[in-house]
Amino acid sequence: MKNTIEDFFTTDTYSAVHGYTIHLSRAPEFATQAVVEDADGKQTLVDVSHRDWEDFDDLLDIIVEEYETPSPLDDVFTAAEAAALWGLDESTVKKACLQGRFRHYEAKKSGWPWLVTRQGMERVYGGPK
Repeated sequence: MKNTIEDFFTTDTYSAVHGYTIHLSRAPEFATQAVVEDADGKQTLVDVSHRDWEDFDDLLDIIVEEYETPSPLDDVFTAAEAAALWGLDESTVKKACLQGRFRHYEAKKSGWPWLVTRQGMERVYGGPK
C-alpha cells in the first residue's frame, strides 16, 4: 500500500520547525517518512528509509536534505499535467506525441498515458503559461 499525505495525517503527528515545518508521525508505518510543509503551505511526503541518522537533529537535517534534492521526475509530466501547465488541451499534447514532434527522449507512451519532459514541452511549445 502506498502511503499518502492524507494517510499520514490520520495518525498521531507532531511538528518541528527546521527551516520548514516538518510533520512527523508516531505511527510505525510512517517511522521513516515525514511531511515537509513550506512557507506557502505546500506539503510533500518525504521518505528517508534509505538513510541513517544518529539523533533527532540529524533526522531533521536528513529530511530537509531529501526534500531539497531535486528529482529527475520533477520534470516529467503526463500529457494531461503538461497540458494544464502549458494552457493546452490534452489532445494537443497527445497529437504532438503521435506526430513525432517530440524527440525520442522527450516523450514516451507508458501503458495508457503519454509522458513528456519539461525540456520537450519547452522546445515544442515554449515556456509554461
